[in-house]
Amino acid sequence: MSDSLAPPDPRRRDYYERIARHDMTPLWEVLGAHPVAPEPERGVRFAVWAPNAERVYACGEWNGWSDGTELQPQGSSGVWANVVPAARPGHTYKYAVVDRQGRTVLKADPMAH
Repeated sequence: MSDSLAPPDPRRRDYYERIARHDMTPLWEVLGAHPVAPEPERGVRFAVWAPNAERVYACGEWNGWSDGTELQPQGSSGVWANVVPAARPGHTYKYAVVDRQGRTVLKADPMAH
C-alpha cells in the first residue's frame, strides 16, 4: 500500500482537530473501527465524533456487551478515541454515549462498514 493510501496515524491529534474544523475528508479513514497493527498494540482503534458527550465507551462482542472500554477525548475536537486490545475485526459493537445529564444511550457507529 502506498503512503498516500495508508490510513492516517490515529495518534496525531491534528487529524481530530481538522475534523472539528470540517477540514478532513474522507472521515471514514479516521473515525469508526480500524484494526491496529503491528505489535505492541493489537486490537481495534475506535473513534467517534460526539462533541456534546460527557463520556463515551466502546462495547461489543469481545466483552459480552458489558461495561465498555472508555474512549478518551482528543483535544477539543469532539472526537473520542481509544484502542480496545480485546476487540477484533468483525466484532459487532456500539458506542455507549453518556450525556451531560448522566444518561447513557447505545449508538451505532455511523462510519461502520
